[in-house]
Amino acid sequence: MISVNNCEIYCGGPVQIRAIISADMPPPLIFLGYLAKKLVPRPDWLASPNVEFIASVSECSSPAPPNRIDLWKHNNVGLYDSEALARTILPEETSTEYTILAYQASPIAYHDGRPYDWNPWTNAETAAPELDPEFDKHLGFDIVGHTTGGFFECSPLSCNGVAKEIAVNRFCLVDDLQQAMDLAKNFSRPESHVEPAYGYIVVSVWQRGEHE
Repeated sequence: MISVNNCEIYCGGPVQIRAIISADMPPPLIFLGYLAKKLVPRPDWLASPNVEFIASVSECSSPAPPNRIDLWKHNNVGLYDSEALARTILPEETSTEYTILAYQASPIAYHDGRPYDWNPWTNAETAAPELDPEFDKHLGFDIVGHTTGGFFECSPLSCNGVAKEIAVNRFCLVDDLQQAMDLAKNFSRPESHVEPAYGYIVVSVWQRGEHE
């Protein structure tokens, strides 16, 4: 679990963050919300043998419930403000196929290789969601494209097979935050061979741990 002296930190109001703070690290992360995802087995075409499941933020390879956006229960970034709300969109007949994940993001995104501030709760009409502390199993960091409106698009590690070229963990995510930030910067460059997006951002992926 990434933490600061095992404490939860609040920055600028109700936005909950967890990060290791040092002079060499990016700024603390912003909590975004929850989403039910299918953690699908690695497809044969993704030649990265250490990958067992795809836990990407993108819904291309790790799908969320179909037609969920039409229900208009999502927040500014297309996620859900509580685990309970995320469960209300699950199709009853396939609910056991999904895992609820929680997401945090870097407040720095990249466009054309240049950093810019990114915080979906700035000037938002609703309060930022809060992270349930029992979501303390860290799966890793994804690098994902986003639209000008803030919704997420493709995750090059899985969508473009970049996981074949760099070290990733069993969830097709990277373990090091600084490495993830460097990848976001590189993916955002015009000459990059990944899916084009307005910007690229680092998202930290969490799962509920096993608690008695």
